[in-house]
Amino acid sequence: MLKTNNCHKAFAALGLLLPLLAACSAADNASDQSSGAGQPAEAEPPADTALLSPLASSADMAVSHGDIALGDLDADGDNDLVVSGLGATGVRTDRYLNDGAGVFSRVNANDLHAMSDASVTLVDVDGDDDLDILLLGTDDLQKRSRLYLNTGTGDFIEVNEHDIGAVTSPFVVSGDVTGNDAADLLVSGYTEYQYQVQLYQNDGLGEFTPVTIASHNYTDINSHSAQLGDLDNDSDLDIVVMYFADNSRFQLSFYENDGDGQFSLKSTQFAANGILTESSSQFHLTDIDGDSDVDIFLVHDATSFRHWAGSSGYLINDGDGEFGTLQSAALPTTDVSICSADMNADDLPDIIAMGGVHQSDGIYAGDHHTGSAILLNLDDGKFQSADASVIPGAVAGACALGDINGDNKPDLLVTGEETIEDNPLSATQSTRLAFRIFVNKTK
Repeated sequence: MLKTNNCHKAFAALGLLLPLLAACSAADNASDQSSGAGQPAEAEPPADTALLSPLASSADMAVSHGDIALGDLDADGDNDLVVSGLGATGVRTDRYLNDGAGVFSRVNANDLHAMSDASVTLVDVDGDDDLDILLLGTDDLQKRSRLYLNTGTGDFIEVNEHDIGAVTSPFVVSGDVTGNDAADLLVSGYTEYQYQVQLYQNDGLGEFTPVTIASHNYTDINSHSAQLGDLDNDSDLDIVVMYFADNSRFQLSFYENDGDGQFSLKSTQFAANGILTESSSQFHLTDIDGDSDVDIFLVHDATSFRHWAGSSGYLINDGDGEFGTLQSAALPTTDVSICSADMNADDLPDIIAMGGVHQSDGIYAGDHHTGSAILLNLDDGKFQSADASVIPGAVAGACALGDINGDNKPDLLVTGEETIEDNPLSATQSTRLAFRIFVNKTK
């Protein structure tokens, strides 16, 4: 499940992704040279591309099949942490306070319900300038929606009655779509019989009015995601819904905001070449090419072993909410988490992705291990891979970016299941639950 900060919500340094990534880049350069087009080859990565450095790891903080989110819960000026999902001892939801240097201490309040298949959203829903907590997920085998209001000091009180519906496989983003300076919520996921995209319009005091944006039969949708962004440059937030439909085609629907929070379907597009269509995907909205409009970074999850080059990439916005052909990017291929931020202080959004990576030869053919990729934005609609070797990657996990040590640079937090290659002669690989923190080393 894609995590994009609580933009919502969301998944950029570190070490070249994999031999596959290097091979793909080499093949692209060779193709450019053989074409005789006179185009320069892609620049080689600089000698020192290590943007991140491992700070800490803790199995006690680790979860899979859940979510993590960063935000200042106790109003002390640093980013604290909420973790929800399946831990080593069972389902859990915990919050951790930051000492300002990136050291987290668990709050023993037990005031947040344990969740699996969880989504964590930190957002001020009641307009009192502190971060509240919305949890969607599974609790006691039932889908749940739980809202907790911040008292202002980092303590939380659950709202017993609210109108935010529960779904499974939840994905949540927040933003002001009605222009009343209140955080509205866009929630996508599965009910008993349908996949739904539901907008919850906030009156500014934490009271929500539900509006259905899209719904489909449960059996017609293989995966989904929904995001908020100003696609047509009219200064309001539109809605993009993405899913794989029953016709095995990736579908992208753009719902245009009239400025008052009323939406109409403007266009539906199907992905062009390069998409492997038997599985799931996620996407992230950001200005990739520096032209001040919102583009789409697409992450494809392949559920079976296939050649993966070109299956992930980005779609460039023409400024009116219409998108061109998919431009390929080399990323992990299964159960991918993605997060985005300016990792190298050049005012451009970079991408960090992690997940499973299929093996293409030897006894591992058809199997996969965990891996990571960092793609640095070159400001011309192209990306350059950086060293991601210090990040083991994770499946069934989540990532979050934010400054945890007060240096105003985005650091990386990762949790999930990572590969243990303790028997290189075995065709199967075991995993372990892990939580890791990486600090940004950019000068």
